[in-house]
Amino acid sequence: MTDAIVVGGGLSGATAAAHLARAGRSVCLLEREAAPAHKVCGEFLTAEAMSELARLDIDLPALGAVAITDVRLFAGGRSAAAALPFAAAGLSRHALDPAVRAAAGAAGADVRLGARAVAIDRTGVTLSDGLRLSARRILVATGKHRVRGLPRRTPPRPHDAKVGFKQHLRLSPAAQSIVAGTVELHLFKGGYAGLMPVEGGRCNLSLVVTPGAWAAAGRRFEPLLAGICAEAPGLGDRLAGSEAIFPRPLAVSDVPYGYRAWADPLARDDGLWWVGDQAAVTPSLTGAGMALALRGGRLLAERLADERATPGDATAMLRRQFRRQMAWARLFEGLLESSPSARGLVMLADRFPGLLTAASRLTRLPA
Repeated sequence: MTDAIVVGGGLSGATAAAHLARAGRSVCLLEREAAPAHKVCGEFLTAEAMSELARLDIDLPALGAVAITDVRLFAGGRSAAAALPFAAAGLSRHALDPAVRAAAGAAGADVRLGARAVAIDRTGVTLSDGLRLSARRILVATGKHRVRGLPRRTPPRPHDAKVGFKQHLRLSPAAQSIVAGTVELHLFKGGYAGLMPVEGGRCNLSLVVTPGAWAAAGRRFEPLLAGICAEAPGLGDRLAGSEAIFPRPLAVSDVPYGYRAWADPLARDDGLWWVGDQAAVTPSLTGAGMALALRGGRLLAERLADERATPGDATAMLRRQFRRQMAWARLFEGLLESSPSARGLVMLADRFPGLLTAASRLTRLPA
């Protein structure tokens, strides 16, 4: 029998599969997309994320990753800037995810693309074509939302359920020069926007808004973005004269920011091994999401080396690794979602740039 089936070939699932295969385990990695695909993501790689990718021998410069050295914060017509206290890079999921899956395949994992799981239990997975696969352990790495047919997890609080968007842009030459090497965070009522260079001369625009802000825009992206740019003129200046790359922006709803499997009584003792966003969803404004996915995948694979380990043991391990980062991320998100406190914090950060640098350190994963 196969040692492990990993459902979901994103960063966490593919990383877990790669490390399991390197440890000599028989692994089947199932990815529903048949070809590389874009995903709603800020696409910011922290030093911790880059370290995890180096363990997989992934050559980020060869993939076109863009070095990010600085951060800028905007709110209420004010801005603050600081140097990042760590190395960072911008790279799209369209480029990165296939590279991590390739690393899993090179390590010996059976990587199956276009394989959509329709039923999952503790003994195996049923695919959309009716094929049933069995394994000793089943890892669930299917992203942010609940898996159909599995026990329902505690839904996010209404305040935590956000709507996310992503669009790749070609900025004007002037704006591209300003944004070069920088990640920008623009705060506005009802959400925030991230803007950052990625490979190919593009910039990634990612938005996170409340359901109320989305409804107020008539659930249409163009009015939503126009309203945001009117309130956040710094973002409007950056986007003036830009060209959208995607025919329409990517979108995801009901994103459960702040979800933690270790705090969810419905997620325990189901016999499945949860990883990535199925285990923890950190607020995206800190840029640590990909680092959590990559490290979580590796740590889960290492935990599975112990035949006596249980899913509960793995969840406790993820709690020890991620709880500090998530606590700070949730605190900062709450402060920055309030317009008065956001303006005040940006004013302080402008006067004392070390505050922005310190906040960047606090929301990183432990070494």
